[in-house]
Amino acid sequence: MMSDNSINPRVTTLGSFMMDLVAYTPRRPKSGETLRGESFAIALGGKGFNQAISAGRAGAQSAMLGNLGTDGFGDDFMKAFGDEGVNSADIERSADLGTGVGHISVQTSDGDNSIIIIPQSNDLGDANYISRHAKTIIESDVLLLQLELPIDGNLAAAKLAKDNGVTDEAALALIEAQAYPHFLDIMALLFILNVGIMLLIGKLYPRKEEFVQEHTKQVDITPWKYTTQAGIAICVIVIGIYIYFA
Repeated sequence: MMSDNSINPRVTTLGSFMMDLVAYTPRRPKSGETLRGESFAIALGGKGFNQAISAGRAGAQSAMLGNLGTDGFGDDFMKAFGDEGVNSADIERSADLGTGVGHISVQTSDGDNSIIIIPQSNDLGDANYISRHAKTIIESDVLLLQLELPIDGNLAAAKLAKDNGVTDEAALALIEAQAYPHFLDIMALLFILNVGIMLLIGKLYPRKEEFVQEHTKQVDITPWKYTTQAGIAICVIVIGIYIYFA
């Protein structure tokens, strides 16, 4: 529900928590190799957490929705919210699943990096979680999503925002995706139809003369002799995939 407070809007972020464990190294190790790194850092992260903190620093009444473990990493996040003045009343903590962790290797020679994430308690942010904290979303002016939590949780939050006039740029796309769950199926069928039409045209209007390559650097566009068989094989594969995942 939109409020009249345009100076300090109520911004709620539904997102992830990732304790970033960052190793800086001249290059990434090869398979089976142990490499001496240059330095190490631990940082609070996760796109959702970063957005909630940024919203608060920008002057909004910031609140965060998400899940943490009952471990020390979770304590660090909760302390940060207290220090930053971000409302963390809706955050649930799990004793079974730890706080999300991101393992980051940064190649100092060029800044290239590789990241492994272990979501852990972040995966608890599903539709059931949203139903328990719907009031916070409904009373917000803006809802921020990053699509890093379970899709059903994002969809439930987006629908709540849409139905209650809460601004959310991701909501429309998510609702449309939910309304057309067989979009990829339709595209697969259109692809098969397109290949079939091309094969039919090739049979009805075959090339009368073989392409003659006049210059050595000219591209040879002579049809492959196995074009028909390849087209049929592609159609069979696509249909098989469609049937398997339908």
